[in-house]
Amino acid sequence: MSKNVEIQYFADDRSGCSVLVFVGHHQGQVRHLQEHLEKKIPVLSFRDLLRAVDKSKSVKELQESLLRLGIGTPPACERKAFKRINKALGDPDPKVRWAELWATAYSRWPEFRPALAAVA
Repeated sequence: MSKNVEIQYFADDRSGCSVLVFVGHHQGQVRHLQEHLEKKIPVLSFRDLLRAVDKSKSVKELQESLLRLGIGTPPACERKAFKRINKALGDPDPKVRWAELWATAYSRWPEFRPALAAVA
């Protein structure tokens, strides 16, 4: 393990997710520790998070998967996640739009601001 990598843990009540965040100045060390722990504990990959949104069969599943995707987004805007989260803003169901708003908040990407301002 590396002394130069900090692991932050939080449990999010809204989504029901437990989250580990790896922080460090050397991305190679951060990635190494992350990959090591991913082999030891069950995790959802970014691909899993995207796929869950695509395969949601109910409003509840879509809500949950959008919240998880929002929490699991990388620090910089990622096109595939942005597309899925932003699409939910136009969903007719208010529960899906609620989840979309939280997903944008979790991601903290400024790229969502124009779309949010348009519906405000």
